[in-house]
Amino acid sequence: MDFSPKAPIVPGEWLETLAVRVKLRRTEWRVIAIVLSSPDPVTAASLAKRFHLDYGLVKRIVRELIGWNILVRTPSGLQFQPDHTRWGPPQPREAT
Repeated sequence: MDFSPKAPIVPGEWLETLAVRVKLRRTEWRVIAIVLSSPDPVTAASLAKRFHLDYGLVKRIVRELIGWNILVRTPSGLQFQPDHTRWGPPQPREAT
């Protein structure tokens, strides 16, 4: 396997914390793995093409991971949120 020198090195404790604190489905793990292993930010559209999945499904998965603060949306694409203290269920919206 060829790893780009730009690919980030992810400490094992991050993934261990993620595996213990948050119950994820297989496709969610696949999305996280691609985001982590990519040297550049990725988009939901590129993930859908890579996995041969419906774009709407991938968008829902990405929104859920962003809601849990596991992924962060940036102008250039999706990035992994390395601060495990920020991971957690989405906060309920306040009624207006």
